[in-house]
Amino acid sequence: MQYIVILEASFKGITAYSPDIPACTVTCLNEKEAKEALTKELRKYLRAQKAKGAAMPPRYCKAEYIEILEED
Repeated sequence: MQYIVILEASFKGITAYSPDIPACTVTCLNEKEAKEALTKELRKYLRAQKAKGAAMPPRYCKAEYIEILEED
């Protein structure tokens, strides 16, 4: 299963989270570490949900770029 992941620069490094699963947020020194740490946390969270018999969180977020052109 795939979820949208947001990577943001923060004063401590890179913060990564998935808006679909707000229970998991990590902050690391760089992007690679943040993605690896978030993947680990998301797996742990989803395993715990499955063990409780809870449904997997639905994917509801969508990301797109929009182009903003300067008006004359």
